[in-house]
Parts: sequence; C-alpha cells; structure tokens
Amino acid sequence: MASSKIALGICIVLFGFICGRFAAADPLNPEQIKLISDTAASICNTIKDAKGQKTSLQVEGDVRAQLTGVLGKIADLGGGAKGGLSKEEFEGLSRDATATGLEGDRGCRERVFNKMWERIATAGSGQTPTATQDIAQQLIGRYQVVLGPKGGCNGGAPYSYPSNPARITSDGVNLIAFNECGARTLVQIHPAGRQIFFYNERADLDLSNGLLIRAEDGNSWLKIP
Repeated sequence: MASSKIALGICIVLFGFICGRFAAADPLNPEQIKLISDTAASICNTIKDAKGQKTSLQVEGDVRAQLTGVLGKIADLGGGAKGGLSKEEFEGLSRDATATGLEGDRGCRERVFNKMWERIATAGSGQTPTATQDIAQQLIGRYQVVLGPKGGCNGGAPYSYPSNPARITSDGVNLIAFNECGARTLVQIHPAGRQIFFYNERADLDLSNGLLIRAEDGNSWLKIP
C-alpha cells in the first residue's frame, strides 16, 4: 500500500515537471522573497559591524532604517504580500530582527529572514506569525526525494530518486529539514499553510494526495507513509 502511494506520488511529481508549474498560489513572489533575503543579510552585517561600538538602541535604529526602505519596495512589487505594517507590527519586527541578529553570527541571516517573512506575510491580516500545530505535525517525517531538471546535491542526476530519504524533525521549538545529503536548515511555514521556506527557497505544499513538497528549483519531497 505504501509503495503504491509513493508510485502515485511520483507520477504526480513528474506530471508537475512536464506542466512546469506549481498548483498552489504564491503568497509572496520571488522578487519579494529575494528582497527580504538580501535585507536580512544586510541587517546581519550591520549588527556584526556595530557590535562593541554601538548600544542596542543605536543598532535597532540602524535596523529600523533598513526595514523602512525595504517595506515600501516589497509593497511596490505586489504579489501576495500585504500593503504595509501597522505601527505595532513595525515596532515588533524591528525589535525581533535586532534581538535575533544580536544573538550571534551563526545562522543570523536565516533567523532574521524568518522573522521578516512571517511578520510581512501576516501584516494586517489578524493572523498570528506562529505556524499552526497541525501543519507542523504533518510535515514531520521521512520523504522520498524526486530530483528535478537541475539534479540534486552531490551530483544527483536530474529526474532521479535518491536512495537516502530526506526528513523533517522538530527540536521542540523549530522544524528542521535534512535533505538526502544530510544538509540541514530551518523550516518556516507560511501562516496560510500553503507554502514553506527552506534551503533559501520557497516550496508549495500539496495535501491532495498525502503530502508533497514542491520546491521552486524543481525538486520535490514526497512524504513516506
């Protein structure tokens, strides 16, 4: 039964490759995601350079200046992002980004990106930034990886099925993904539950037949029952 579900899922994946599109809507478009990623890197560099030379309030002022500029650009790019943040949401994002960056250099860009993404994606919607427990629970498990036209890590051939499964686990606070080569990254769930962000790219969730994660690079993960 499990093997038949995997086979059916692989057929769905290959059909998706042929069609060249994802079924789910995109809450944030690629230009917006890149802008958020670039800003997260810039904020981390700003905080790193300021350590020992500026107070935390001065650092937060620098972060605010960068956030003020990027929010207008994100709104101009359209897509699924909200038009702007309320004063309270902006204050919260400024504090969160600064505090996250001050925690340390390791993983700073990814952590700041996650803070920015969840705040911007839910701005003015009344939704909480915290991922729903049911989606998080569904994501935990082992996955058969189906490589797309670009292939995968360690020379994985295009349109092949690596023998090593990928997996998503929880450390009690965050979801953590390990790909077929063992590389790990944090998993950020979009509040609408249709999209995640991991390995510096977005991926759509397809729950119509089991659980299928379709990444924008063409690779897919099919959850193993």
